[in-house]
Amino acid sequence: MSGSLNDVYVSAGHLVLFADDVSDGFKEDVLSSSLYFQLAASHQCSKFHAFKLWCDVYQEAMVAFGWPPVSRNTRSYRIESEKTFYVWGEIKNRLVERVSPALLVRFEQLMVERQAATQTNRAYALFFDHCVSSPLQDVSLDGHDPVLSVQHGSGGVTLSLLLSFVSCEQVVTSVFLSFKTAETVGEHPLLQNFTSGDIEGHLVMDVISSEMAGPHYRRVRERINARLGDKKQTLIMGFNEVSS
Repeated sequence: MSGSLNDVYVSAGHLVLFADDVSDGFKEDVLSSSLYFQLAASHQCSKFHAFKLWCDVYQEAMVAFGWPPVSRNTRSYRIESEKTFYVWGEIKNRLVERVSPALLVRFEQLMVERQAATQTNRAYALFFDHCVSSPLQDVSLDGHDPVLSVQHGSGGVTLSLLLSFVSCEQVVTSVFLSFKTAETVGEHPLLQNFTSGDIEGHLVMDVISSEMAGPHYRRVRERINARLGDKKQTLIMGFNEVSS
């Protein structure tokens, strides 16, 4: 892989890494669809309070708008009390048979580089604001832009992540992950080791691979873009965008 940040994008609370040779048009379709599905799901419920339902609505929208899953694996489980929980390690273990090693290595390098960076990354800040909340007012298709109040260091913080890896064959493998913790959530939760005893309830992880149903999606593309309107300008951005 080239390692270019031009292959990494954020669509609200969705971080997407594209393989080399994925066309700009396909990237736009993935990002616009994801934003539409997030907004549609958040219109029905808060992912921070009803994550399974939120995922179900998101995935129903995927099918309805031309991105049918080709495989799905869902787990809800508790972390063993004597272990720490390394978020990226847990995700990577679930992806080793679904995502190319090159994409996984590139993503890990990206997160390590982001952790060491001194400049504020606008795209990462957008992603962080949409996946860590205590409490959160969700975005909706009919409402306002997100209004978030993240109380770092307070109890009961919910982390709800959506990551996708898009192969050169245009297969989109997505990870939906959510858990609640009494622990302080740092600025880089993907690389954080959480104390298992501070995780409340079950960890929920859903892994889905999907492919575009081309003719179907082309019929609804204009409707998706029309509904999103100006939100695409503020909620979708490349990872190479930094604040001055």
